[in-house]
Amino acid sequence: MDKEQNKIEVLEEEIIEAIDEVDEVVNINQKGDEDSSSEVGEEHLREKICELENENEKLKDQFQRSLADYANLKLRSEKERLNLLKSSNADLVCKLLPVIDNFDRAIKAKDDDTKSVGISMIYKQLNNILGQEGLKKIEAKGKQFDPNLHDALMMEENDEYEDGTIIEVFEPGYMFKDKLIRTAKVKVSSNKEDK
Repeated sequence: MDKEQNKIEVLEEEIIEAIDEVDEVVNINQKGDEDSSSEVGEEHLREKICELENENEKLKDQFQRSLADYANLKLRSEKERLNLLKSSNADLVCKLLPVIDNFDRAIKAKDDDTKSVGISMIYKQLNNILGQEGLKKIEAKGKQFDPNLHDALMMEENDEYEDGTIIEVFEPGYMFKDKLIRTAKVKVSSNKEDK
């Protein structure tokens, strides 16, 4: 599009130069120099101006069409991106529908043992689906505290563990496709002897 804009500017300059030349010829003719060759030169210059103006209009039209095509392409790309996002969420929801069905079955079960087995199976099924989509639980208990992955809610003096070791997880943390989406809420050991 910049090339077309440059062409338009060059043509406009050429038109201005041609008009200046015509003005010079007209001025010469007005001074009484009625030479037939100057009339031919004037006619030639007018034809050139007409050609340049036509070419300028064509380039302006091409430029406007290019701008419109670019705007349409941008709109189409945005719509396609939104549709892709919607369809990717629909795929995940479809994978989760059997989990919802199993929750319904577990809730309707009369026997408490059947309910607990059913709920355990549903939990495992849900974790498998989310794991396939890229969700990974952050292992925290027994690990060294890392402020990038863990959020310490409590500290407890405890000689059984090394200083800074996570001794309890209140809420697990998760990574989604190598990106942290939730830190683990933990209790961390502290030893007076180490300080």
